[in-house]
Amino acid sequence: MAELDNMEQGGQALEAHTEPMLSADSEMVEIDLPEDVQKVLFFALDEACDELETGEGLSPFTLVLAGDDVFQDEHAADEVEESYASARASVNIIAHIASAYVFCYDGYIETDEGAADMIIAEGGLRGDPGGFAYGLVYRIDDEQGIIEYDEGLISLGETENLFDAEQAADEAFIEEAYAGLDDEDKE
Repeated sequence: MAELDNMEQGGQALEAHTEPMLSADSEMVEIDLPEDVQKVLFFALDEACDELETGEGLSPFTLVLAGDDVFQDEHAADEVEESYASARASVNIIAHIASAYVFCYDGYIETDEGAADMIIAEGGLRGDPGGFAYGLVYRIDDEQGIIEYDEGLISLGETENLFDAEQAADEAFIEEAYAGLDDEDKE
């Protein structure tokens, strides 16, 4: 498998960060995923961290792995269900050539100290009945204007796999998934 910096995103090479915020050496849990999927997972988390640090917030997005190519699509929506529907449609439009995806968004986790902000990365492998989910806890220091990240990832357990081979080729499913989205969100 080609290194992440040689993978392509919609025909353009993805640039690996020279000093990634995250690495396979820093996780709190063992990540039991193929190497290429791990690279896409960490790339998605790095992208999410970069987006958070702009101060604009994190817009939900997917990265879909198809061979050596990685395709990115945004899924901003007013409702969580709309974002998931958009992600499912994006994943299944190219499911016939895709092997895995990561759906990344801003969320939170309940802890003993209360809610903690978390970047959540859900994903799945084509053909697997369930998906995976990992989270990276972060804190925003408003006084200093910086974001602090925990040292590693937290396993959030199994989640729904957005791949659906039968529905991937079903044009009615795709139209239903995009129902309610503005025309510019469909592009």
